[in-house]
Amino acid sequence: WTYVDQNNWTWDTWKDVLVQLTRDFNGDGVIDQWGVASEDMAGALIASNGAVCVDVTGEKPRLAMEDPKVLRALTFMTDLYNVYKVTIEQNKLSAGRAFFEMPKGDLAMYPYGGAYGDWLVQNGMKWEQLGWVYMPKGPDTSDYGLLLAGGPSMTVVYSLAKDPAAIVQVMQDYICTWDSGENFGISPNTFYAKDIDRWMPPDARARQLYFEGGLKSFAIYHLHYNLHNLVLNPYYTQLIRQQTTVTGGMAAIVPKLQAQIDSYNPVK
Repeated sequence: WTYVDQNNWTWDTWKDVLVQLTRDFNGDGVIDQWGVASEDMAGALIASNGAVCVDVTGEKPRLAMEDPKVLRALTFMTDLYNVYKVTIEQNKLSAGRAFFEMPKGDLAMYPYGGAYGDWLVQNGMKWEQLGWVYMPKGPDTSDYGLLLAGGPSMTVVYSLAKDPAAIVQVMQDYICTWDSGENFGISPNTFYAKDIDRWMPPDARARQLYFEGGLKSFAIYHLHYNLHNLVLNPYYTQLIRQQTTVTGGMAAIVPKLQAQIDSYNPVK
């Protein structure tokens, strides 16, 4: 948080911190504690550089993966693995998944949702061992950007429905937050404050991040249109293993990505 207060919590300072946190404690040449690991390093970095994978602001969704901000995020990701060597593919961790490595003490940092603090405590960690901070800012943004854990869901209302607008209204009412007196519209702060003691320690900074960070969270749409499973995940794996380059690999998959997006939005 010192870096945040100094407005200097950037990829560069984060990299320096991760180098210090990546440790071989017994000198046997095997890393005992990794600086960071993630199930979605690319997504976290793309969001922290203020970029998206799909631009949904126009009449039709448009692939945005060739945006220089995205390419810089992916280049930094490959450097974390291969130049600075502060992270590792999660399937190579002893737990087989980055999140499960935290309670074992083999992982210093992990980009994930703050509400999972309770799970970490239940699995052997202590509250005083946990802390939360923003993802560091990339070079192309002036503010912190946090990746939505799952991204907003897409609910389809068929145009042949008798009254699509009425269906949408009912769904909006259903998913909104109601209080116990069935009064509409309690604030997110009021709603989440009820359970935050279970999710987080009584730490002012952690709670600041939880409430203020929500306003800085956004979807980058990499999990939509099945892009991640079909195309992006294999591409990211090739990048990490240095089997392709950021720009060369991207050029090869762009037609597949756009075709996949278009398949959800057929031209009439």
